Parts: sequence; structure tokens; C-alpha cells
Amino acid sequence: MRMLFRTATVLMAVAILTTGTTVAQEAPEMSAEQQAMMKAWQEAMIPGPQHAEMAKMVGEFKMTVKSYMEPGGEPDVSTGTASRKMIMGGRYLEETVTGTVMGQPFEGRGLTGYDNVTGKWWGTWLDNMSTGINTSHGEWDFQKGVGVFYGDYVDPMTKIITETRGVITRLDDGAELMEMFMIEPTGEFKSMEILYERK
Repeated sequence: MRMLFRTATVLMAVAILTTGTTVAQEAPEMSAEQQAMMKAWQEAMIPGPQHAEMAKMVGEFKMTVKSYMEPGGEPDVSTGTASRKMIMGGRYLEETVTGTVMGQPFEGRGLTGYDNVTGKWWGTWLDNMSTGINTSHGEWDFQKGVGVFYGDYVDPMTKIITETRGVITRLDDGAELMEMFMIEPTGEFKSMEILYERK
């Protein structure tokens, strides 16, 4: 409880000092510990170069989706649209997807972010074909234009956690290729491929 109060106090101080109001002039002088805590919180909250890179993914896209039910099988091909925008002051990339999957209406929402504290990229995903949420963590190589994210989900039939690997590759003209692989005891197989093309 004491730590929560201290954190809240520092957050309030950050908010007051960054607004430039006259209240800041009346605020009591902070201790060295409080100043260090405020500095850490400021560094955690300010968007950096990673967030600027993420902003390059903003836009309207048409999607071609290939879904594979088994290794080596013929894919089910469907189409959709994706709309991406930066939210909360350029801190997160929000993606809204609509389309069809195997003849069924599809709707999905995703968030992508970079955590200044952990130095890691993360993603969340939810859609109307589940009642759960998928989370992933990974890395971006901006020189190569490739991001690799690892996550997992619980298989509805077996109730067993299945690990995944997602690879996002930036292509020409702002297009992207997203490949999703299932990681099983027998090895990996590609379960999905999505081509994002700018409208």
C-alpha cells in the first residue's frame, strides 16, 4: 500500500510538472528518491524512436489471408481490410480488422507497443472467433524490416497451450507480409499468411 501511494504521488508530480500550471510552482520540493522515481516514470512514458518506427505502419490496408489447416495442405483464401492508427499520444498502434475467415464474418482488434521499461515489443489480439486474448512478445530489426513475435494460445479441442511464432516483413510501397507458425513437438508449420497492401 505504501509503494502504491508513493507511485501515485510521483505520477501526480509528473502530471503537474508537465502541465506547466501555476500549481507546479507551489509544489513542495521533492527528495532525491522522489526525483529519481519521477525521472524513471518520465522515461517510461515518453514515446521514443521505436514508437516512431511503429507509426510507419499506420494506414488503410486490403488483406489477402491464406489459412492452412494442416502442414502441406491447400490454404483457404479470404480477403479483408485493416485500419491502423496510433493512439494515446503515439504510444500504441491500434489495428481493426474486418473480413471473412472460411466463409464466416470476421472482426478483430489488436494493439502493438514497445515497452520502454523492459525494452521489449509486445502485441495483443482478440477477435470474434474466440472469447480469449492472445499476447506475444518479440523484437524488431528495423534495418532488415523484420519483426519476430512469440506467443501462445490454448487449443479449444485439446486445452493444451500451443506456442506460436509470427514474422512480419516490410515489403515495398508500405506493404507487409505476416506469417504465423504453430510450434508443435513435431516442428513448426505455417498456419496463416496475410499480405497487407496499402489502399
